[in-house]
Amino acid sequence: MVDTWIAGKLGRTEVSYELPQLEPILADTYGVIAYQEQVMRISNVVAGFTLGEADVLRKAMGKKNPEVMAKMRGKFVEGAKKLGTNEKKATHLFDLMEHFAGYGFNKSHSTAYAFLAYQTAYLKANHPWHFAAALLTIEAQNTDKLALYLGECRDRGVPVLPPDINESQLRFTVTPQGVRFGLTAIKNVGEGAIEALLAVRKNQGRIASLHALCEELDLRLVNKRVFESLVKAGAFDSISGETELPTASMRPRLMAAIDAACEHGARLQRDRLEGRRSCSAGLGTAATTKPDARVQPVDGPGCPRRSRGPRPSSWLTRKRDARPVLDRASRGSLCSGAERLRREVNRRAGRRVADRAARQWVGTRRTETDRGRHQRRRDRRRCPAAQDAERRSHGRVHARGCRRGRRGDRVPRGLSAQRRA
Repeated sequence: MVDTWIAGKLGRTEVSYELPQLEPILADTYGVIAYQEQVMRISNVVAGFTLGEADVLRKAMGKKNPEVMAKMRGKFVEGAKKLGTNEKKATHLFDLMEHFAGYGFNKSHSTAYAFLAYQTAYLKANHPWHFAAALLTIEAQNTDKLALYLGECRDRGVPVLPPDINESQLRFTVTPQGVRFGLTAIKNVGEGAIEALLAVRKNQGRIASLHALCEELDLRLVNKRVFESLVKAGAFDSISGETELPTASMRPRLMAAIDAACEHGARLQRDRLEGRRSCSAGLGTAATTKPDARVQPVDGPGCPRRSRGPRPSSWLTRKRDARPVLDRASRGSLCSGAERLRREVNRRAGRRVADRAARQWVGTRRTETDRGRHQRRRDRRRCPAAQDAERRSHGRVHARGCRRGRRGDRVPRGLSAQRRA
């Protein structure tokens, strides 16, 4: 259709019409059916349709309704035969009108379409990099069109740079080197995750490692799947610049380090939120790490004497023991995982010794599973040997939830007054 219209406009071919009645209707478009108004006028002049019937035909062609089109075809051919047009020409003319439905539009829109096409052509010819960046951003979620336009950029000599965690933005951007790939076009990477990445990059500058990124990143928005997609797309290739490893060797190592980096970042953020610091937090990082005001020094054996000052309410001290008795949050922040495991093992071992002594005291040889949990607890409370064994285990390991008894010894919370006595 376009080639026929251009050839007729330039005078390369002679403009012809299927019927003489069509010349005043199609003269403006050089014999080509281009507007919906032309279809309505043809059906009115050639087949004798009323304007209402012509509008029904226009709607049927636009929506490609086969039932209405078959009905209107027979009516059009019959009307054309009554007005002196043979059946063959009328059928051929209706086929042309039906073919028009694939590209036709309203004539009142033609001016706006022409102006927009002129602007687009000007930008594509004079500013190809900016035009390519805008076009790729619009079609970022359509993989098929994105691949098509990337191929066109290669054909037209527009350089498209790969995604980079330190250079890419949310959308495709123009740089002095070319068009930088936008992070929004990477699969499984949402806009919220990209904004979180850009915020971290703005605050701390260039991202040097995956672990450093996870320390500041909101891991509720950026999960393992997002990191995997970024690594596969090559967004983390720039952080391997300090190493001599090629890209093919760096990406598998980054994929294997994602779990550890996410776990490290989540643990560090959780400790920071709860006001906890590791014992090695200040080693080698005193110049770069800011002290946390919520972590206060503890006065006790082995600690240097500090200036007297108000202590937080969560720190409790005893007269007979210089070591502080901590609440749950503070105790968990200062005890390592190995220490907590050792305490749990000792507590359970003491419980088993107490159960054995209680069974011997009541004179039964039943297994531990035969007697209920509450019955075993009553046996331990009645048996002096079981009480001594359990008290020794709790006094040795300072189990969770211990408090001072009446006579200064540590006993677990929840025990009866008889046992505390």
